[in-house]
Amino acid sequence: MATNSYRVAHTNATTENLDKQSSSVHQNDVARHAALDLTLYSVVCGTLKAAIELGVFEILAKAGASASQKSLTAKEIAEQLVRPTANGTAVNSGYLQRILRLLASVNIVSESVAVVAAAEPGNFTSYNTHHQRSYALTPIGKYFVQAEDGFSLAPVILMGEDWVFKKAFDHLSAAVLDDSVDPFVRAHGKSQFQLNNDDPRVDKLFNAAMSSHARIYMEALLGAYHGFQDVNCLVDVGGCTGASLALITAKYPHIRGINFDLPHVVATAPTYPRVEFVGGNMFESIPSGDAIFIKSVLHNWDDEHCMTILKNCFKALPSSGGKVIVMESVLPDSINLQYENGGVKPMLGLRLDIAMLAYSSGGAKERTLHEFQQLANVVGFASVALITTIDFFSVLEFTRVAA
Repeated sequence: MATNSYRVAHTNATTENLDKQSSSVHQNDVARHAALDLTLYSVVCGTLKAAIELGVFEILAKAGASASQKSLTAKEIAEQLVRPTANGTAVNSGYLQRILRLLASVNIVSESVAVVAAAEPGNFTSYNTHHQRSYALTPIGKYFVQAEDGFSLAPVILMGEDWVFKKAFDHLSAAVLDDSVDPFVRAHGKSQFQLNNDDPRVDKLFNAAMSSHARIYMEALLGAYHGFQDVNCLVDVGGCTGASLALITAKYPHIRGINFDLPHVVATAPTYPRVEFVGGNMFESIPSGDAIFIKSVLHNWDDEHCMTILKNCFKALPSSGGKVIVMESVLPDSINLQYENGGVKPMLGLRLDIAMLAYSSGGAKERTLHEFQQLANVVGFASVALITTIDFFSVLEFTRVAA
């Protein structure tokens, strides 16, 4: 009996050890794969940029809208590419197919494969078989079609992958060791906004990215947030040329809009119904309204500057109430790798936070809800409420008087 008991115990112990070893091996496999994935992280964005520059998504969108043809092979796409010069060389459809396959692996395009067999000339017993691959846009890929109405994330990719902006990351580690000079300034000798003023190409690249990004999220905001219903006069602080306010007043015709930005910015703005343009400096004063909208502005500034902006917002609201509607990324208090509450949302916000560190100056950053509440409390707002979140952008309401 003792021998049998020993054998059973020994067998159980051996099995348990094997299970632990197997689990450890599996964890190592997963960790190694994840680490290797990071080494090639940037390849997807670089490949996506190439596809945008080639006009691949527009070609696929046109095919997808056709009743007769929904997908195209790399060769069929290559035949439609616009070449800057005709130098006698053929477009390399093999290169293009490799680009498309990677994009298919991340669900930007879909891939269909058909096995094609063709007899070799003069040899009826031997066949060449090959896989004919065709591609179509996925719902994700449609966001990279450079449409005229501005609904595209293509300009955001073109900006982020441009050498001017990528070069700032070469100086990220240096800024950690010496924060007297920001990464972008280290890279170019001037701030990003100064470079925009000096270089029309960079300015156009940046403005196209910001406008496209804003247009997409304003449409999403108007579908998810209903806090404009009780607003009669809305002031958009840092509203650029008024595109956001125009969308709001189009949905809520009872609203009178005041688009507030620097004088030289509003001077180039188009005309919109029920939208008045006012030039000025948000660090000095802000036009009065019963509500103020401020989107993707506070993350450009450190806490001291943010408090100055919010104090001027506070003064611009009626003493009997009013609210500031803030649209910003809200960071999580801690990192949860189980992806709770939508998961991808805080991860995207953390990436944006590092982009602000690389591109911007003077303490620009994303903030947690607690940090927004601290800013609001110092200024004198009665409360801060997170109303809704769209992807990684949240809508906050800073109320002047307690309900």
